[in-house]
Amino acid sequence: MLGPMIATAVVNLSGFHGPALPTPLLNASQFMIGSYVGLLLQPGQLERKARTITLAFGGGAVLIAGSLWFSTIVSRIHSISLPTSFLSLAPGGMDQMGIMAHEVGG
Repeated sequence: MLGPMIATAVVNLSGFHGPALPTPLLNASQFMIGSYVGLLLQPGQLERKARTITLAFGGGAVLIAGSLWFSTIVSRIHSISLPTSFLSLAPGGMDQMGIMAHEVGG
């Protein structure tokens, strides 16, 4: 799984930058990732649904608040933009954060 990530890093560090991806392609990829994750959820198999949903939202809120707090500190220490700092600390996979960083210009 590290192969594509290492290859991309090597290509970018060598100075070669490929063509920009069209916006509809980026939007479609983000939609497909979200759809795939959404289809993995099967509410019928959840036990204690109310508790699970409450903990999921609470945990998500704590993760986002902590990332925002730490990103504010990092952006002040290293003089980088807040969106870039937040995306570097936000919980999520590299593919989702890459798409989001491209969209916000991070």
